[in-house]
Amino acid sequence: MLLEFVWLPNLRTLWLASFRLVDENSIPRILQVFSSLEHLVLILQSLNENENESQSEGVQVESLCFSIPSLKWFELCSDEQEFNVVVKAENLVNFVCDLEGLHKVTLDALNLKSLTVATCEITQFVREHYEGSLCFFNDNTNFQELGQARAYP
Repeated sequence: MLLEFVWLPNLRTLWLASFRLVDENSIPRILQVFSSLEHLVLILQSLNENENESQSEGVQVESLCFSIPSLKWFELCSDEQEFNVVVKAENLVNFVCDLEGLHKVTLDALNLKSLTVATCEITQFVREHYEGSLCFFNDNTNFQELGQARAYP
């Protein structure tokens, strides 16, 4: 892997567009070379997109887990169906999530101030199952803003 020879400790912003998860360690391997990263935009591309089924057969990533203490802003977009996301980022203040389908997203981010969920299927699920209330924050969270972007087909 090319990143074995890269060390960018001062990089603050990273955009990974059309990125493919080939295994559950793809993101942690990349992020380890960016020790000061504050802003991460991760746009995941489906393994089946632009490939035939046989080429991507057998590669199923069930979870995306990483820890990066310096991260302040994280934007995650994906059209992959049903995988878990676990992020530990003690300085995270903004999280934008645009995921197709149902996903379990776990954030360990006590400083989170803004959460935006930007997918019609997720927001529909929240409306149907939680009647408009989101009750997943503890008393220690300094949460100030909850956004819901509407997506129309």
